[in-house]
Amino acid sequence: MKQGKLLFISTLIVMVLIFLPVSRYGASNLWGIIKLQTTDKDMIKTDENQNYATFMAKNIKGNGYENLKDYMKDKGWKYEEQIGSGFKFIKDNYETTVSTQQITKNYIQIKIKTEVD
Repeated sequence: MKQGKLLFISTLIVMVLIFLPVSRYGASNLWGIIKLQTTDKDMIKTDENQNYATFMAKNIKGNGYENLKDYMKDKGWKYEEQIGSGFKFIKDNYETTVSTQQITKNYIQIKIKTEVD
């Protein structure tokens, strides 16, 4: 009987330790962080729908924002200005704002409208 209770409590603790970060950061963000930790990439796509592509970027000493600017430059967009946590880009008289969110101390989430690609 005691072994059953101990197993139940141990399982419950392990589940809480696993699912607490998932509920805080979201599954795709958590997987993005894990992928960034296990590869040499600084920015990866974690999700995409009809409206937005979501990326996770390492943000060591602020370089996550530079990775975003480089990505957009490669797509032909020119960086215009930062507006709060958003970054404004211009291409062929069209402008778009890319939103960012600090997920952890070293990682940011980036949402880019799918029409940018």
